[in-house]
Amino acid sequence: MTFPIRSDTSDHHLARTPGTGAERAHQEAGVRRVPLLTRLPATTRAPVAWEEAETVLPLPTELLGDGELVAVRMEGPAMTGAGIREGDVLTVCRQSSAAHGDVVAARVGGETVIRRLAVDDGQVRLVACNPGYSPVHASAGVVLGRVVAVLRKL
Repeated sequence: MTFPIRSDTSDHHLARTPGTGAERAHQEAGVRRVPLLTRLPATTRAPVAWEEAETVLPLPTELLGDGELVAVRMEGPAMTGAGIREGDVLTVCRQSSAAHGDVVAARVGGETVIRRLAVDDGQVRLVACNPGYSPVHASAGVVLGRVVAVLRKL
């Protein structure tokens, strides 16, 4: 069961540059090209242009699955209890709803946050995995996507 947080129901498409030979070769080899953004757009309906990407990451399709993907760097310690550290690269599948327990990117009060979606007794909240952060009632936010992978240099 999924729980939208002020669902953004309009279509969302990643503005793609024309497929180059290298891009087609990556797709054929089971690799997806994912733009690493400095900021997520404020809604899922806002297209992301490849030109806005800091870089483009070639990532394995089997790790990421289907859907419209973007990558962002984690800022702050809010999700350390989930094994997500500051500076990690998060791959986000852009969607406007998520299920209980999913780690999501959400827009709350003009800020993009990474939190776990929690549904308890009909209450939907965005919960940090760090006791130093208070939960946010989901009615105050909009889901921008679900985190599907965490990348970190060792």
